[in-house]
Amino acid sequence: MKEAKILERIGRGQRVEHFETVRRNRSGELVDVSLTISPIRHSGQTTGASPNSDCGALTRTKLQLKRDRIRIHNQLESLLDDARIRLSGSVSDLLARITSMLVTGRPSRFLFAQGPQLDRGAL
Repeated sequence: MKEAKILERIGRGQRVEHFETVRRNRSGELVDVSLTISPIRHSGQTTGASPNSDCGALTRTKLQLKRDRIRIHNQLESLLDDARIRLSGSVSDLLARITSMLVTGRPSRFLFAQGPQLDRGAL
């Protein structure tokens, strides 16, 4: 929301809630801030505005989102690892059957007659 729109709303006596912006703190660091700006009235007229900032809520929300993103990433990695292990097991079984076929001279149709079934839903 642009400053002109904020001033327009305040001029009409309306409150501006949860305006998110970035401000520089005393140490020069950029900080995410959520502002609520309320009109100041005197004798029914809007004479000013009072900003109320909340750095903590926005920071907590961003921190929670980051934690959620990391948790979801780890869960996906775990699922992929499980799929790789299952696939690897199926490939190992297949290679063992091929080796057995080559050593014993069994026909290739036997290769898949009793072979492992790949669970496509797990991938």
